[in-house]
Formats: sequence, structure tokens, C-alpha cells
Amino acid sequence: MKNIDAAYIAGFVDGEGCFSIANNREHKAMLYVVCTDSDTIQYLKTISGYGKITTTSQPIKSYWKQAFRWAVNSHDMIMLLTQIEPYLVTKKKQCHVMQEWLTTLRGWGGNKSNPLTKKEFEIRQDCYQRMKQLNKRGIL
Repeated sequence: MKNIDAAYIAGFVDGEGCFSIANNREHKAMLYVVCTDSDTIQYLKTISGYGKITTTSQPIKSYWKQAFRWAVNSHDMIMLLTQIEPYLVTKKKQCHVMQEWLTTLRGWGGNKSNPLTKKEFEIRQDCYQRMKQLNKRGIL
């Protein structure tokens, strides 16, 4: 990916993106950007080479636009975050927490045939708690 493309993606992640870690046994992780312009979302997927695009649920109000979501799963995030991290500003801390979470990734880790070690689970739990605090809304 070109540096300018990585910077463009980082700008969207800073402004419209979300780093998410689910609170379950595996603490599944995802990066997503939601936008009402489908061309922009498609462009993010094209220049990054990662992720998938879905539509969000139907708008509640008739004058709201349909939104589109570009989501990147944990395996694809490893390379993507390495490329965009230097350009992040607002979400740099979230990126660092996610990169730490990604160090516990192995194979499709955390399933019944490949359970997490106690240490891996503790790292994921810690990352979940820190991400939750970083993503908290309102006045800090």
C-alpha cells in the first residue's frame, strides 16, 4: 500500500472508525468504519486489500441515509495496522491496544480445539478493559 493510501485510511479510522474487542471467551477483535457513502467504503476496501463491506440495518427515520460498514477482522488487521499506525492521531492509543491484543493471535486461536492459555486470556481481558475505557463516550 502506498503511504498516501495508508494516511487516507488512517484519517477515516481516526474520524469514523472504531476498534472493537468483544467481551467473550475469545475477545474477538475488529476494526470498522461506517459511512453513508458506498463509494468511499468501497475505496477503503480496494486500497487496503482487506475487509468486507456490509450494509447496516435500515435507517430508522425516512430522511436518514443507508450506511455501509467496512470491517476488518483480526487476522487482516495485523498488516493493516502496521501500515496505518504512523498516521493515526485520535485513535493511536486504541491501535496500540489492538496491536497488543493481536500478539495473542495464533491460528484461529481461542476455539475448543486450540484454547487460549491463561496468559493469553489475561492479555485479552486486559486489552478489552483498556479498549472499553478508551472508547468510552462523554467527558473523561
